[in-house]
Amino acid sequence: MARPSGRDIREEVVVAAGDLIRREGVGAVSFGVLAAEVGVRAPSIHHHFARKDDLLAAVAERYRRDFAAAVEALPAGDAKDRIASYASLFVAPARDDLLCLCGALAVELAAAGASTRRHVEAFFADQVAWLSGELKLVASPAAEGSDFDALAKVLLAAMEGALLMRRVGAEVDLSATAASVLTTLLSEAGQPITK
Repeated sequence: MARPSGRDIREEVVVAAGDLIRREGVGAVSFGVLAAEVGVRAPSIHHHFARKDDLLAAVAERYRRDFAAAVEALPAGDAKDRIASYASLFVAPARDDLLCLCGALAVELAAAGASTRRHVEAFFADQVAWLSGELKLVASPAAEGSDFDALAKVLLAAMEGALLMRRVGAEVDLSATAASVLTTLLSEAGQPITK
């Protein structure tokens, strides 16, 4: 809702909270910190979000929507190239020392409310479904019986982990390396890759 000033305070708070979570984690988010960052008083934030979990759910929902749009906008091409482009969605934030927002929320998911959990779980389900479909297209005929959902989870875990490893000095492009290794294994597999 836009204020008489024309500012959409709710959207500004959601964006600021998302940026803060990606930089410093969920624990860094408080209405006081966000109020200072956005340039409003804390009661203005409470007007839009009664509880912190309401804010976290809105942040997760927005991130899921934005990430889905980024995946949808990936360039056409063969599946191996699309997976490499997908990996760049993790490499780019690593260059700025940012985490995947839903990855950062997942770290503290046990303490999150039901609405936040639903959005985070849905984000990961979306990613596994997309990756699984693309991995099927990469696989050699000999890998036909592979558990592509499990492989998608492994690849997604590797990309999320690469963002964490970057924080301790690892290479920025570990996500791309993980994607390349798995797609190469699948395309050259002599037998199914299973659990």
